[in-house]
Amino acid sequence: MRAACTRSPMALSESNSASITASRSDAIYRTHAYHTKVPPAVAAAYIEQMCPENGLVLDPFCGSGSTLVAARECGRDWLGIELDAAHHRTATARLRTTVPRF
Repeated sequence: MRAACTRSPMALSESNSASITASRSDAIYRTHAYHTKVPPAVAAAYIEQMCPENGLVLDPFCGSGSTLVAARECGRDWLGIELDAAHHRTATARLRTTVPRF
């Protein structure tokens, strides 16, 4: 049975948020035109704090796949849902070129 996230939603602690160095000027971030994307390093900080190591990250509106990339890099299982075919292709391409970090 997969572990569920039992922590309540909250903002990142100051120590974690201060360590995030990703920005919207990063080359990987600028490659994809999805309008509400988040740099994977920002999503990863939340995933590492809020999702147990054997947990599942669900992104029901995955867009360009940033959260899925972050989940993969954090060694978490992931499931993304996207209705727009163009965004689905973008997310799929990003995941094919991302190497898991575990």
